[in-house]
Amino acid sequence: MLPTVRRVLLVAGGLVTLAFAEEPPTFGPFGAECQVAFAPDGQALAVTTRGGSAALVARDDGRRLRRFRGERDESESAVAFSPDGARLALATLEGIVRVFDVATGEPLATLAHGGPVRSLAFTADGARLLTGGGRPSRAEDPDELDPEGPTARVWDATTGAPLLDLDATTGNAASAVAASPVAASIVAVARDDGTLSLRDLAAETARDVDLGGPSRAVAFSPDGALVAAAGGRGGAEVTLVSVSSGEVVRTLGRRAEPAPGGAVAFSPDGRMLARLAPGAEEVRLFDVATGAPRGVLAVRPAASLAPSPLGDVLAVGLRAGKVVLLPWAAEPEGR
Repeated sequence: MLPTVRRVLLVAGGLVTLAFAEEPPTFGPFGAECQVAFAPDGQALAVTTRGGSAALVARDDGRRLRRFRGERDESESAVAFSPDGARLALATLEGIVRVFDVATGEPLATLAHGGPVRSLAFTADGARLLTGGGRPSRAEDPDELDPEGPTARVWDATTGAPLLDLDATTGNAASAVAASPVAASIVAVARDDGTLSLRDLAAETARDVDLGGPSRAVAFSPDGALVAAAGGRGGAEVTLVSVSSGEVVRTLGRRAEPAPGGAVAFSPDGRMLARLAPGAEEVRLFDVATGAPRGVLAVRPAASLAPSPLGDVLAVGLRAGKVVLLPWAAEPEGR
């Protein structure tokens, strides 16, 4: 059965619900808490399955093209393609990250982050791999931080050798990572202490930005000029930061309760931003230039977001293990 999906518009201060003419494409089930990433050519997706594994599936019909195998006792937590689409990184809550050859499904490197990994990113040149996380995955209190846990790290993407700990002195145990799509040395780390750290790996410099609230989700705009971090001051849903100046550009949306996790994603043209709060049943869309809300895409409880490089759809990984492809358009044609 396909998930219930509707499009909600913000019109004249009210909500208008529009039904899709057709049910959006839906694939699966794969594995619970489905994590998803689009291949750079937009023709296939990587989705997490069960047993610490992932699959490459066709975008047009969801058929499985290849399997990337982990260990049965592992819990998969994130996937990411290299910029050239030749490699796939698969992370687990047990802290193991495997890099696979996309063409063959064979493992190329294995690295041990040292704690649960919840975000991954290849640098723009594909030479380095970022891992973020470090939050206890099975603690009795899910909000309890491990002050000794690892946070954000940089690895050689070919050999799996550790290169750098991005949070060596903070003692903060939950971080999210992102890499600039245009500058191979520029990376971002969003942290539970309310800091967004912009790092230049080549120059070995860092600029810390006070977000005013914890954040565990971060993304670069397609042109590399902005970073979006989940959360922010005054209950903001998203905080936009200029990479060049390190200044807060604007905040998007408001929430009554802080929601630092979940996911944020820019549309490929950089004009819109999607925000998924942890466990939410909706994806909120915003205009990047103005901060204005552009609508709500409502789905069953979701776990991840991935924009298609082709610019037409947004893949949403559902907690029930399916993937649904939703159109970015927040307004009906001809409006």
